[in-house]
Amino acid sequence: MNTPSGQTWTGAWGNPNEGAYNYQGGNFSNQTIRVALKPSLSGSTIRFKFDNSLGTSPLNIGHATVALDSGSLSDTPTGTPTTLDFGGSQTTSIPAGGMVYSDPLAFSVTANQYLLVSYQITNTVPYLVQHSYANGSYEWITATGAGDQTANTTGTPFTATGSDNGNFTDLVTDLDVQSANTPTEAVLGDNLVDPFQPGTTLPNSNGYRLSDSLSAAEPSTAQPYGVVAEGIESNQLMTDNPETYNSVSIGGPAVMSRIDRDILDQPNINTVVVDEGLEDLLAGSSATTLENNGYTALVQQLQGWGINVVLTSLTPCDGFTGDGATPNDPCTTTVDANRTDVNAFLGGMNLGNPWGTPAVYFADFDSAVAVPDTTVNVGEEKLAAGADGGDHANLSLAGFGALANTLLSPQDTWNLNDGNGMTVATDTAATDGVNQVLTPNAINNPNTGNNPLTLNGAATWSTDATRGTVLSLDGTTGYASSANTGVINTTGSYSVSVWAKLNSGFSSTSYYTVVGQRDATGVRCGFYLQYSGAYKGWSLVSPSTDNANAPTYYHAGGNCHCGDLVPPGRHL
Repeated sequence: MNTPSGQTWTGAWGNPNEGAYNYQGGNFSNQTIRVALKPSLSGSTIRFKFDNSLGTSPLNIGHATVALDSGSLSDTPTGTPTTLDFGGSQTTSIPAGGMVYSDPLAFSVTANQYLLVSYQITNTVPYLVQHSYANGSYEWITATGAGDQTANTTGTPFTATGSDNGNFTDLVTDLDVQSANTPTEAVLGDNLVDPFQPGTTLPNSNGYRLSDSLSAAEPSTAQPYGVVAEGIESNQLMTDNPETYNSVSIGGPAVMSRIDRDILDQPNINTVVVDEGLEDLLAGSSATTLENNGYTALVQQLQGWGINVVLTSLTPCDGFTGDGATPNDPCTTTVDANRTDVNAFLGGMNLGNPWGTPAVYFADFDSAVAVPDTTVNVGEEKLAAGADGGDHANLSLAGFGALANTLLSPQDTWNLNDGNGMTVATDTAATDGVNQVLTPNAINNPNTGNNPLTLNGAATWSTDATRGTVLSLDGTTGYASSANTGVINTTGSYSVSVWAKLNSGFSSTSYYTVVGQRDATGVRCGFYLQYSGAYKGWSLVSPSTDNANAPTYYHAGGNCHCGDLVPPGRHL
């Protein structure tokens, strides 16, 4: 499947299989499966991988199609689905232990718009390979014997009696698009700690996890990339199928068992974010074993293939009483000590550094969501209340957003505490200095940390009882500005986070802008973050159209708790 000159395949969506299951109560036979999946990258030529490598039976495909989803997530296409071919044929047989790609198809897809991939199984099999906790996707299965419904445009067969649906995927594991050599970034891990077990709080089954955050932020990053999610719930680095659920083994093959199929097989793979290891420690692995037999072996493999690696620190689990299975796996003091040791090892550049080829980066996920435990296990860390999904190990949606903001480190950061007669507010965002915690976004973005603010008018340094040295503005002539009129690209996704305090004498009917970005003319702003007299609260305001006389503005917010966990994307 060669691509045209100057083009490559790029991974745009992925959910790896973890085992072969049957939850429908009988054999699969002559029925249709429809998978909704969300590409992370736009393109005009696509292909799909149908992976039966963990299967127990051959799978005969009678017909497969693709269509655009008619809604944000539905079983109904916008029009007649287009047939997928396999080696020029509408049908194919995938042996147990094998996989096939569909032929390249001229079909336009848009990042973050769902596709519907449908396929008919014509033979009878007891199990299907499955990813049991999918994100960025959803699946519908017709009743047994419903036949070829791959071209159906009503969705009715997928909700009829005997059908099934849920946040899982079967057989379809990858979507690739042709691109101008855009690299693929794989997220190896999903932060799901034993989510099916009785002692855990089940996170949102189609929740916004790290891979989704990276996909959403891609339009505003310094360089484009495609994202594939290569996490499996309950997965470990070193042990296959470590958990049980209703007497069925779950957790999938260990990372070291599946790296060739789920990572090295990805087209144009450039970077792997390693977000695994906590499950190993909860199951009793020591820090030394995990470091030597897990992380070191994994990074050596990836570097051997020329792949950059982003190592991430393990998030807290203090207070996690275990999954309730046998054996139970609580987060003991020993587990937490091992976690701390592993984090020091990963952050200590023991496996490489950002200036090597290939590079090894470090993203401190732990610091993004951790607070000190000052009541029970004093001296340990625990998840911050806003990041805790409920069982003290699994993350909330805000927690996943915080992880993304760590990986997509700020382009610009102003502490606004320079003081001492300084006429400039220093941009302190990490660039490429020695000993800084760096991620690919910081190094590959030439604008990072390069936008100091010059104080103008009645902008002065003063002292606040809570925050110490702060920048004070008089509300009329005082401001601080960058010489760069386009600090961020306001046509893409971005986030702005700021601490601001209005003086006690402010007028509740007036407007007080804290942050804004003007265009080159100095007249219009791409956005304002301000106190709004109309909304009686903080609002993010942007023009409704991009023209010189845009009379209408969009307002987001009402109550803006600045300084809290912010949505995924690039922030100032």
